[in-house]
Parts: sequence; C-alpha cells; structure tokens
Amino acid sequence: MRIRSFSSNDTEPAPTAKPAGAGFIVPQVLENTTMRASKYARYARWSVPILLGLGSAAFGQGGTGGDIEEILVRSTKLEKSLTDLTQSVTIIGEDEIALKSYTDFTEIMRGQAGLEFKQSGGPGQFNYPKMRGFSSSAILVVVDGVKINQASSGSVDHLLGQIDPNMIERVEILRGPQAVLYGANSTAGVISITTKSGQRRDGGIQLEAGSLDWGRAALSYRDTIEAGDGDFAYSLNLSSIDSGNVHPEEFYEDNTIQAKLGYDRERFGFGLSFWETDNRFGYAQLTDAGRDATRETYWRFQTPDPNQSSGTLNRVTAAHLRHDISAAWSQRLQVGSLKNTYNISDAPDGLLGLETAPISGISHWSFGGPYNRGDVIEINDTASEVAAFYADENTQIDYNLVFNGDRLGVLFGVESLDQSARQWGTYGTSDGEENVTSLYANAEVELGERLVLAFGARSDDYDTWGSETTGSVGIVFDVGAGGAIFANHGTSFTAPTLSQLLNPTYGTLDLSPHTGTTTELGYRASLADARLNLEATLWHTELDNVIIYDATIVNPRARFGYGQYANRDAQVTEGAEIAANYALSANLSVYGNYTYTESKLRRGEGEEWLRTVQIARNKGNLGIDFSDGRYYLGANAYYAGPRLRWAGDIEMEAYWRVDVTGRMNFTDALSGYLRVENLFDEDIEEGLGYQQPGVYGILGIQYKLFNASAGN
Repeated sequence: MRIRSFSSNDTEPAPTAKPAGAGFIVPQVLENTTMRASKYARYARWSVPILLGLGSAAFGQGGTGGDIEEILVRSTKLEKSLTDLTQSVTIIGEDEIALKSYTDFTEIMRGQAGLEFKQSGGPGQFNYPKMRGFSSSAILVVVDGVKINQASSGSVDHLLGQIDPNMIERVEILRGPQAVLYGANSTAGVISITTKSGQRRDGGIQLEAGSLDWGRAALSYRDTIEAGDGDFAYSLNLSSIDSGNVHPEEFYEDNTIQAKLGYDRERFGFGLSFWETDNRFGYAQLTDAGRDATRETYWRFQTPDPNQSSGTLNRVTAAHLRHDISAAWSQRLQVGSLKNTYNISDAPDGLLGLETAPISGISHWSFGGPYNRGDVIEINDTASEVAAFYADENTQIDYNLVFNGDRLGVLFGVESLDQSARQWGTYGTSDGEENVTSLYANAEVELGERLVLAFGARSDDYDTWGSETTGSVGIVFDVGAGGAIFANHGTSFTAPTLSQLLNPTYGTLDLSPHTGTTTELGYRASLADARLNLEATLWHTELDNVIIYDATIVNPRARFGYGQYANRDAQVTEGAEIAANYALSANLSVYGNYTYTESKLRRGEGEEWLRTVQIARNKGNLGIDFSDGRYYLGANAYYAGPRLRWAGDIEMEAYWRVDVTGRMNFTDALSGYLRVENLFDEDIEEGLGYQQPGVYGILGIQYKLFNASAGN
C-alpha cells in the first residue's frame, strides 16, 4: 500500500529516456519497469495512463531512473501510488515546462483535459479559468500545500495568468470533487502547484524577448548537500517580466521571488518555502453592447486609458515538519499563510478618444445616444477618481497522522483555517473574518491483487454560517489486458464568501453553501507494449442552492432599492474527457486530448434550464513532439468550440490555434529556444470585445552554471 506522509521537498527520480511530448512518460521507461519483477507489473499497467501529463526527463540529459510504483501523487496528502487513484489526475513536471518554453501558466493548463480559459487580451491581463463547466470558485488552487483561494472572492482572481511557469517544479491536477482532503471550493477539482526545490542541482540565467515588447530575465540556483545523516536542499529563483500589450498604454509587469529550504533524514524532515509574485497591468477601457444583442447589433469599443491599472501581490509562506513514528505510523504538521492585496486605480482622464458608430441605434449610459452609423462618439473616462483596495489573508494549520500497512492505509487529519478579508476605497468599506475547523479521514484497502477501495469523510465547521459534511467512495479494478476501470462518487460544497456574507450593501448572513454531488467512471490502459497509453473519464455533477446576485430582491441598502446575494440557482455539468499518447519511435510521439462538456443552469425552481455562459461544449489538443538529445521540436493544435459571451445572448466563434516550440542545445551550458503561439494568426474570440494578440512569439537564451545531472 503506497500511503505515507511526505516532505514537500520529496521528488521521484527523473526517468532516463528522452522527452516524449505533452508530458507523457516514454515507452522505454515503461518497458524496463514492467520487465523488472512480476510484482511491479500491476503498477506499470495501471499507472501508465495516469501519467498523461507527467513531465519527462530534462532536455538532452539523463536521469537516475526508478520503478514506476515510486511515482506518487503528493497532492492527495497521502502520497498515493498512481495505481490506486479512483479519479483522473494529470502531473506536469518542470522539464516539460522548460521544453515547451511556456511564458504563461494559463497555456500549460489550457493543454490539459477539462480546463479552459477566457483570456482577455495579451500577457497578464484578465484571466478567467473554467474546469468541467464550473467557474473559478469551484477550482481550489494550492501552492506548496497552502490554499490560496481568497475568502473575499472564493477564487484566485486572475492569478493563473500571472504565474511565472519557471518557478514551478510540479503541477498536479486532481479532477472531480476533492472535498474530503481539501474542504470547500474543490467541486471541479484541485490545481496543486509545487515550487522548485533543491532536489535537483542546477542554476543559471535566462533572457527572453518577444512580441508586444515582451522581456524577461531570470536567475536561479539550487542544490542539495549532505548534512550529518541527512540532506540539506535549498533553492532560490528570481524573475522579472516587463511587457507591453495589444493596445497603446496597456502593459504588464511582474516580479517573482521563490525560495525553499529543506532537511531530510531517514525518519525526520522539515522544510520552509516562500513564494511571492508582485504584478501590475494596465488595460484599455471596454465599452460594449448590453444584453440581448445579436451578431448584427453587437458593437464594442476598446479605448486606451493611460491611467487605468490593477495591481496584485500574492505571498505564500509555509513550514512543515515530518516524523516517521515507526515503520507503520508517521505524522506531518504544516503551517502556511497567504497574503493577498489587490488594488484598482483609474484617474479621471476626461476624453479618452473618438470612436465611429458601426451601426445605427447605439446608446450607452456612459456616452448617451442613440447614434447613427458613422457618427463620432466621444469616449470619456470616469468622472471621478477610482481607487479601490482589497486585502485577503489565510492562515492554515494542517496535521496528518498516517497508518501505512501492507494492504491498508489510513489518513487522519485536523485542519484550522483562519481567513480575513477587507476592502476600502471607492467601492465601500467592509471587514470580515472567519475560522474553519476541519476533521477528516481517508483510507484505502487492497482486496487481492486486482481491487482497490478508497473511502473518506470530512466535517468543516465555519463560525460564520455553520458546518458541512462531505464524503467519497471509490474503486479501481484491474480488468486485465493492461487496463483498469475506476469509479468515484463524492459530495462537495462551495462556501459563501466573506463578501457575500458581510458586504455592507449586498451581503446577507442568511446564506448557505451550495452543495454538489459527482459521479465519475473511467478506464485507463497501456497497450501495444506500452507504446499506446490512454485514459477516458465520464462525469456527472449536480449543484443545489447556488449563490448568485439577485437583482430582483428588495434591498433598502442598495442605491436603487434592489439587489442582494441569495441561494437560488441549480447547475448540472456532465461530460467526457479522453487523453491518449502514442510513441511512434524512441524520439517521436503524438498525443491528444478531447473534452466534451454540457453545463446548464436553472434560475429558480420550475424555470428553464439555460446553457452556462463562457463554456465550450468541445475543446481539445493534438500535438507532436520530437527530440534527439540536442534538438527539440514540438507543435500543438488547440481547439475551442463556440461559447456564449457573458450575457448569454451571442455565441462566440470556434477557433483553432497552433503553437510551435523549438529548442537547441549549442553546448552543455548554452541553449536557445523559440515559442510561437497562434502561428497562423487566427482570429480568436476568447472574450468577446477583447482584442487578442494574434501571432505571438518569444525568443530566449539560457546559460547553465553547471549540468543538472551532476546533482543527486
């Protein structure tokens, strides 16, 4: 039974084979693993397909190798073996991130099944993630074990488009409800990010330049040294980004620092981690048609605004202590914190520009009307200065006690989460805090050689509104011929945010969480001597008492006497995720994934079910990767089907986007790389009204202080 407590610095050995595209582990590793011993054969068969998305070996470098059963999923808190998972999981390693030369974390996630985004413009701009048909408040984001969803909004706002991917050692995407392990806001799944540790010895400098005046500089150094009976690992990474954007006056700036220290010996370990990203972006003013527009009557103006910007600071700190009590029992304590500040500023600049009415009948509260086609419209800025400020803090204490037997593994957990949220400035003042106390347990049992059962339960007690109990049960069954069936049934909930509860104008304490039930069924297989690996998952989720802003509620606190948060809607999402990889040769592989999502909302009992806005029914990726040790070439075609815009009245056009990446090692120390997104300059409607960059490229150079293979 592969269950044990873990150190956040633990890293499985890197596979020895060459990279194999989209994070798929290469066939040679699987074949060697399967041949080692009969007791590992089951692990190899079951775990291969779940490795869709696992980062491969460093470009042009070898690794130490290791049994496939040692590749563990850490974000489950149990370090479960891949063989025992009852839900779909994707793992992405730092080597794939480096190979693909990603500049935006969004693009890493966009390439995975079940995830899609509304990116409003170029780098660092507004970013809205979706997962399995749900919005960002149903996606829990964790950095180095610390929950970073904000108490005020329930989400991470636009952060996923503002993370420097080069700070990341590993990403794990857990699909489906994870409430037993993580509590609220995980109905769609969990995105767990592990920042770089000193488990790999490397360091160097990177410089990039590209479209829209993109510029990036980065320094890194990390290593592990022997210290007494254990190993001391340390890591330091710095980066600075400065970029323009699609419109004049738009910009994006980001400065990130990441550091990690860890000490591990046979039965004891501790670690410290720090990650901070400080960014600001300026954006054009968007003025567009209201509801009930059509393609023929829709209009929009995106007018440059020299003094409109948004700034965010995210700081995550964590410390952990691990202790193996005995061969069977272990314990782990983690203390972590999030500090988030967010501000919006817009000086009253008066006349921003002149626009020409494209159709007749245009009118808007900000410029009057109606105007006839061809009329000149004055676009003016806000009449008074906007200066709004928000601050969120999370303090998390999580204790785990683990029993690891031959066929039974059990996790017991106790968690305390203190959250606070403040706002002040133009949009009013509020201040709130809450404490969440949680008890949870999760267990796995192996029944014979072909069957694994998993089950768990959790109770979360909020001092603001009450308590919620969730649970899950799952199964994995080896059906032979290299395949396995897995299934899971779980409950989840999304808690009312502090803004929804305590906002002085629209908040109400008479709110309850919206609850969800999800059933999943999947099949994973490794076929054709492990050259073909595939996984397919079906899911169905139902939500009740969804919290919305209801403009029809009488509210004397509101300016016009109406509008308040309330439990009203219901939502259903269901669909299928399919991912596959085929190794054509030792150096060449093809891969792909496809997601079908049907998501709909019902606005009150007895009302009509409506299609959820900004969700594509169909999305997918198809790619090919080649590497011979010196050269790497990769291409990926991304498809997003039609989606409704925010108002639900206009369907945005489907689009294909082709991205290509190339990398060349000039010497052991010096390499260069190129990434081009939207190679064929397709007209992309990602957020209707927001202009996209078009064809976009970056060119970079990297110098390594020493070869990473010289490390441990």
